Amino acid sequence: MSSHGSEATPPAAQSFLWAFMLVLATVAGAGVIPQLCEESRLGTVMAGNRFFTLGVMPMASIAGGIAASAFGIQPVLWAWALLAGLSAVPVLFSPLRNWHLGPEPRGTNA
Repeated sequence: MSSHGSEATPPAAQSFLWAFMLVLATVAGAGVIPQLCEESRLGTVMAGNRFFTLGVMPMASIAGGIAASAFGIQPVLWAWALLAGLSAVPVLFSPLRNWHLGPEPRGTNA
């Protein structure tokens, strides 16, 4: 750490921002699955979603540590930032991007 204030954002602020964005993405995405899934399969689909999104984190952490040991911390963090940015590309071309109302909720008389 430099005492000259050359770092753009303090680590605590970065951690808070990351946690906030993770919660925001989870809440925003949670409303889409119930509208697209049959009610009888909702538990299975949500469990599968959580398994594949959160279940990969331990292996990704180990892989990130191995990569940081081999290539250095900064190049690995830049690669992670690039991959995180590229993860938005499928959303940009998704029909859900322009989805304003969605289908009618199941079980209503509307």
